[in-house]
Order: sequence, then C-alpha cells, then structure tokens
Amino acid sequence: MAHASGERRPAPPERDVWDFDEDEAGGGPKLPEENLLYFLEKYSPTLKSWQREILRIVRHLAQYFYPQRQTKSDERRLRQLRASPHAGLLRRLLRNALESVIMPKPSA
Repeated sequence: MAHASGERRPAPPERDVWDFDEDEAGGGPKLPEENLLYFLEKYSPTLKSWQREILRIVRHLAQYFYPQRQTKSDERRLRQLRASPHAGLLRRLLRNALESVIMPKPSA
C-alpha cells in the first residue's frame, strides 16, 4: 500500500486462521471441543458448506456406531479380567456381595 507521503507501509502479518486465542469477535473457542469432527465442522474457516455437511454426516455416523465400539472394548476388558490370576478372588467377592443383597441372612 502506498501512503500519502509516497512511502510503502509493510503488510500486516498474516493471521493464523486457527489462532482462536486472539479472536477479536469473541465467537471462537479457546480450546478445541472433545469431539474433533464437531470442532472442525463448526469453526473451520476454510470449509465450504458442502464440506461441513459431509463432516456432520460422518460425525453422526460415528456417534451411531460408538456404543458398538464401546461394547467391543468392554468385552475385551472382561476377557482380560477373566484370564487374570485374580479372577477367582473377584468372582468370590462378587458372589458374596450379591448373595448378601439378594438373599440376606435371617436375623436371629
């Protein structure tokens, strides 16, 4: 840019589009959301509307299948627990706890 006196002003530094800490409008987040797809869908300055829609669809599909992944992970942990050397002790403790709740001993 040429100044009125004829000298050139230096160009302002290019702003990082992902720098939300210095958001002048105050609309951007300070830290990303836990859900990365949601964060990108909502705050990406470079995505077109059709790209945001694809991210939204992928995010909803991922949320739909999350319980299945969680169940698979839980089953894996349960198999590991059953194979552990402490499994018998844990079974006895749980059985005793359940028996005391389901069939309490009669008080004399």
